[in-house]
Amino acid sequence: GVPVASVGIDGGKNAGLLAVQILATADKKLMSKLSVYKKTLAKSVNAKAEKLEKEGYKKYLKNK
Repeated sequence: GVPVASVGIDGGKNAGLLAVQILATADKKLMSKLSVYKKTLAKSVNAKAEKLEKEGYKKYLKNK
């Protein structure tokens, strides 16, 4: 079979990340940069999740 991937409508950023992940399988430098990006993204998401948990969704969305 042929590998297939899909991303949602307006998912340009996710499509780009998917493309980078595919290209990084053959490029160690690109893989390293992608790894750093993913770690930074995870830290950002975790910080937002903690803030959301602490404030509640109404206050979080109001102050966003």
